[in-house]
Amino acid sequence: MFWRVVLAVAVLVVSYASLSPASGDELFVGVDKIAHCITYACLYIVAWLAFPGPVLRWAIHLGLLAFGVSIELLQYSTGYRFMEGADVLANISGAGIGNLLLSLYITRWPGRYFAFTVRREKKL
Repeated sequence: MFWRVVLAVAVLVVSYASLSPASGDELFVGVDKIAHCITYACLYIVAWLAFPGPVLRWAIHLGLLAFGVSIELLQYSTGYRFMEGADVLANISGAGIGNLLLSLYITRWPGRYFAFTVRREKKL
């Protein structure tokens, strides 16, 4: 339940940040795409913690794709933000990186996988 609340808050924060007016100050060209990639990697990890299991990984990818495309369409309708296909590509890349990081973590420390996903039942 905790991770689902964290996921809901994260989605709200990303939505607000994506739809609020941009300051226009960039440290370097492409920092926006790096921010998209990191954000969606984090969203993927939190979504997986909220809904763990290998069966749901494809659903997390599809959900983040739909969320990213929806945000871009909403940005287009604001008039002060712009829709970019490169942002959607960065979002999907970030989700893939999140999946890769989780896969490496589970492979490296398989015992910790169960700490996130399975409640240990007490023997009667």
